[in-house]
Amino acid sequence: MKKTYGKKRYLYSCLLILSLVFTGCASTGGNNANVTQITQAQSEDTASASTTTPRPDEPNLPCRVDITQQIVKTDGTLEILTADALLYHIDKAKNVQFVRRLNDTAQNYSLLNEMNVIVHWHSDRVMLEYVQNESELFKLDADISDHRLWSTPSEVALKNTSGKYNVWDAQKGFGGITTTETVQSFINRQSPDHQIGFPGELRAMALGARGHIAVAIDDLQTGKNGLVYHFDASTDAKKLTVLGRTNTKVQTIAISPSSRYVAAVDETGQLFLSKTDDKGFIVFAQKYQNVRHITFLNDDLAIVQPGRLALIDTQTGNPRFEINAEYDKCEANGQSLSCIGRRLLDTISADGTIIQSLAFYDGHSATIQNNQILGDLKCP
Repeated sequence: MKKTYGKKRYLYSCLLILSLVFTGCASTGGNNANVTQITQAQSEDTASASTTTPRPDEPNLPCRVDITQQIVKTDGTLEILTADALLYHIDKAKNVQFVRRLNDTAQNYSLLNEMNVIVHWHSDRVMLEYVQNESELFKLDADISDHRLWSTPSEVALKNTSGKYNVWDAQKGFGGITTTETVQSFINRQSPDHQIGFPGELRAMALGARGHIAVAIDDLQTGKNGLVYHFDASTDAKKLTVLGRTNTKVQTIAISPSSRYVAAVDETGQLFLSKTDDKGFIVFAQKYQNVRHITFLNDDLAIVQPGRLALIDTQTGNPRFEINAEYDKCEANGQSLSCIGRRLLDTISADGTIIQSLAFYDGHSATIQNNQILGDLKCP
């Protein structure tokens, strides 16, 4: 998704600077209880040019399994993790390869972005495993009840019991691991490269291009929730900018590939949208509620709501398309969306056309295209 930075990688350099300048920047006026909404979108009465697509009838594949996570890589390939702890790889031509089954007793699994690393979440520890050769990267005994782990193509940060984040250099620590490494090498890797901390509770973080970062933080000292910040590490000033305050706890945050827009969703499902070169939330976003998930496709914002997926034009607030279907989450993949829902993985074009659907079961896959089922899930 992003290039690997040099010795002073953008991400954690700017997070360290963020922790140093946070207190001063927070007093610049962005923490007022009532954030002024200064950007007025077109009237909601404006005729929308969107198209509404009803989801085709569900395919007759009763044994398909839930898809729990997808990772869209910069080369256009995907890694898919299903609820029965099976891992699949999908190439750019949408060919599916079954990789393997995860055989331990973890309570949950997750994939790390671009790293070919699987996180095994246990009740009292977390273990990271290298996919290629099933090598154990490290195992930590800790309270991981809130599953606070952040990753980029270059670093992994895991929240520790003191509230700070232990940070590992993924390229240095995880690259080239073999099954014949020494015990000492494994022990050395358990220690983080450095730590980062915040003067409040980090609720969400999103990584943009060229060192742009969006974060949502609750200030525990003042009781102010939902402080949304943008940080640009590519400028000499390295300015931390307050975009607004939701007054509620933020559940997720996203930043557009151009870094022009930041979107956030709070614990009630209310959408907030702002421009990174201006303060205040854009008015039209208030009409989008019960939002489950957000992701940017270029500068347009894809929102997932109960029974609905919509791609919103951030210039006007109008949907470019709507699909009446249940989805859990979507990710951008080039100029299309890759969406999980109803035990299917849908590829959706920028005009709202469902190009292809994939279903998975017990190491097998099937493609649904033009109402035709290609492949056999070997349903019992």
